[in-house]
Parts: sequence; structure tokens; C-alpha cells
Amino acid sequence: KFNSTTVTAGNYTLVSDTQIKANVPAGAASGKISVTTPAGTGTSVSDFTVLIPPTITSFSPANGAQGSNVVITGTGFTSITSVKFNEVEAGAGNFTVNSATQITAKVPASATSGKIKVTNTLGTATSVNTFYVTPFISTINPTVGSSGATVTISGTNLESATVKFNSTSVTPATNTATTITVLVPNGISGAVNVTVVNAGGTSNA
Repeated sequence: KFNSTTVTAGNYTLVSDTQIKANVPAGAASGKISVTTPAGTGTSVSDFTVLIPPTITSFSPANGAQGSNVVITGTGFTSITSVKFNEVEAGAGNFTVNSATQITAKVPASATSGKIKVTNTLGTATSVNTFYVTPFISTINPTVGSSGATVTISGTNLESATVKFNSTSVTPATNTATTITVLVPNGISGAVNVTVVNAGGTSNA
């Protein structure tokens, strides 16, 4: 038996008085291996780990900044070798397999919004939902200008973002993952708080 699942006849072979070759039965769970003869039952000291292809059922939070932690829930997480955020590797030391059903992973520094993937020796699981990475503003140029002036905002994860000058929302003239150009709206004067907002969250200049 593997844990409590019996290996049926024809799926194990007595090699010698000291060795048996057995196929891991379908539906077996990780646990002890036991062997029974008319003289009694012997049970392994160590557990045998049953590997299954991973699945992802959910992750939390749904969005976060680069370097933040995400808890991934699913099945088959034993012996996970890779965690990716939109094809960017979290890398060794940046994810921890808490159990067969939970992983804690750090969002990589170069990650962008996309699916989460986890891989073990039997396959790869991809999340149904997208993980959104919080935008980050590195520079604003120029830092002084009048209404109607063009402002260039540089950073990361700026795609599909809107810009706010104080509480006034403005749709960008152009928009990529790393650059936004936007016109200063009318009615704005003095020192202004500039923020970028997308599905991943909000970034302040």
C-alpha cells in the first residue's frame, strides 16, 4: 500500500526476499509504504511523496508591487521548480513551498502584469486570472509647465494607465509599459500631485 491505497495484483513484482518493484497506484497520496505478508505488515519509516501535475486555484492579493509577496493556492505543489510572473522567473530563494497546496512567492523586480505559472517535474499550471503589477514612476519631465503642456512620465507597468493631476483624471496622449505622455489639464495651478493609476494600483510621483 502507498498510504492507504492498495497496489492491485499485477502492478507489483516480488524481485527477491528483500525487494519488491511496485507501480504507484492512481489516486495514491503521499505517506508511508506498507507491505503485508502472512507473517504481518511492515511500514516504512519515511514518507513516500506522490507527485502530481500542479494546478492553481487562486492567488492573493490580486495585485501588488514588484518585490511584494503573493500567496498562491492550488494542488501538486510538492517539488515545484519554477514560479513565473508573466514569464519572468521569481528565481531560487524568492519562493517558498509552504505545503502541497500553497506557495509564497516574491514578485520579481522586472515583472509585468500577466498570468502566474508554477512548474514541477510533471507539468506547468497557469492561473486563470491576471496578476496586476502596481505601476512605478521613476521620472517626470518637465516638472514645471502651463496648462496644455506635454509631460512625459517614465517608469514601469504604466500600460493602460490614466494620470491624475491632483484629483483631475486625464487620458494619456500616448501610453506604453514604460512611458506616458499627457497634457496638463486646464484649471491646474501651483504644486500638483501627479499619480498614475491602472489595474495594479496607484503610483505617486
